[in-house]
Amino acid sequence: MRLHQTVVEPEAVEFHLDEMQIEENAGLGFGVCLLLLLSAVAAAVHRGSLFSAGRLDSRFVIWQTSLRWLPLISLLALLSQSEVFPISRILAPYYALLLPVCLAGAGQNWVVTRRWWRAAVKVVFLLAALLLIISPPRPLFPANTIFAALSARHPDSHLLARADTIYTLYHQRSDAFAPVLAEVPPDVRILGLFTYDDPEASLWRPFGRRRILHIRPEDTDDYLKSEGIEYVLIDSGKLANWFHETPAEWVQRQKATVVKKIPLTLRASEGSVDWWLVKLP
Repeated sequence: MRLHQTVVEPEAVEFHLDEMQIEENAGLGFGVCLLLLLSAVAAAVHRGSLFSAGRLDSRFVIWQTSLRWLPLISLLALLSQSEVFPISRILAPYYALLLPVCLAGAGQNWVVTRRWWRAAVKVVFLLAALLLIISPPRPLFPANTIFAALSARHPDSHLLARADTIYTLYHQRSDAFAPVLAEVPPDVRILGLFTYDDPEASLWRPFGRRRILHIRPEDTDDYLKSEGIEYVLIDSGKLANWFHETPAEWVQRQKATVVKKIPLTLRASEGSVDWWLVKLP
């Protein structure tokens, strides 16, 4: 409960396993982490010590050992202050600095010559290549064609339907707000927007025609008018979750007019969400 009150993003305090590791939340990777663990354990079994067995009997050894462990201290400082999720990709600069602690043991010279270790390395590379090929944002195979055909043959398959939805959404992501732009008058130069972490780039196109200004519920009428905002697009779910106000309440308070409620599916995990396009008085 305390973590939920402290951390901004609720996913960060709950055990959550994604369907697939993609670039938005990718860390060092399961394969590399498993290989690192196997290497450290195998070296420890072979040499009888998990970490480097060198004695701190000289300034050079002390300095070298300190360099290996200092990244862990800075990492703990970052983790203690971070409130974002996921943090795995943000830690990317740390990975190269953290590995020497586990790989400094003399037994690593023996580990890397083993056939099982070299075979495991090849498997890790294959896993990485597989993820690269099937990555939904940029699949390296005709995903939509394949899954559409498979879904037609097996219409009751939940797994195929889910895969088809995910690849279709990513395929349309560059123009995700096309239904909204069809309702926005072409002469609108500034569009107010209530949302967070959504693919709003398509709202800007064609670039130079309009500007998108993020607004908040506490923005006054005078501020909205001074910015030239006449139309506002509202993510109904995020307005309620982040600002604890429903679109209907905001529309009533602003004495605005609802132009249209437009259902959009931007994420497979969220499903269809109503977006409100409103006109200010």
